[in-house]
Amino acid sequence: MFQTGTAHITFKVYNKEARFVWKPLAMTMANQNAYVTSHLGSPLSSKQNFGSEFLHLGPPAEGGTNVTLIAAINVIGCSVPPMFVFPRKFFKEHMLKGAPIGSIGIANPSGWSTGDIFLKYLKHFINVVKPTPENKIILIVGNHESHLSIPAINMAREHGVIMLTFPPHTSHRLQPLDRSVFGPFKKYYNQACHEWLLNNPGKPMTIYEVAECVGKSYPRAFTPSNIESGFRVFGIFPLNRHVFQEH
Repeated sequence: MFQTGTAHITFKVYNKEARFVWKPLAMTMANQNAYVTSHLGSPLSSKQNFGSEFLHLGPPAEGGTNVTLIAAINVIGCSVPPMFVFPRKFFKEHMLKGAPIGSIGIANPSGWSTGDIFLKYLKHFINVVKPTPENKIILIVGNHESHLSIPAINMAREHGVIMLTFPPHTSHRLQPLDRSVFGPFKKYYNQACHEWLLNNPGKPMTIYEVAECVGKSYPRAFTPSNIESGFRVFGIFPLNRHVFQEH
């Protein structure tokens, strides 16, 4: 049960503004979603796993191959180009054909994120956002162990990134990406997959089409208004300690 007492503790932890006088640009949040290539035009289904929301485009019985997308947003409506985790032993540049500009890719046979992969994403994030010890930023991530490795924490500290995690059992209430961005993104990705199947009759979707479908749906979902509304609705920015009622 999510209680207001938990919310008050959460906001007390998150309210670093009083100590560091943050600018809105300095408050960011990262999350990951996984997409499968077994798209048959069926209703979307999702499940919770690894502390993040993983999307299945097609009936679970049909199987499919996971491709994980890691994304980050900030409170003024901007996003960092995503990272794709492809289920292969080696990454090839052509896997990113049609991906959003600035995207990067990496390979892992399972298609899931790991501590080493998140460390590479953190390097990408730092290269794009360019935080420094003099101009720190807050990066809010899920509680999955891949986010909490010692190398990642040390790299973040070295570059002025203050990493915060959600308290247990609160991410469903405090994760703007899931509600305001990945929610619409599922619909647009679904539409892009339908369009690809219509234009390629008789062909099955593979991992090499995922980036193209993401490239068509990403700019439609990761809009400033969607991103800003997520932070606002969850009371993260502007800070609102009373956004949740006791229940």
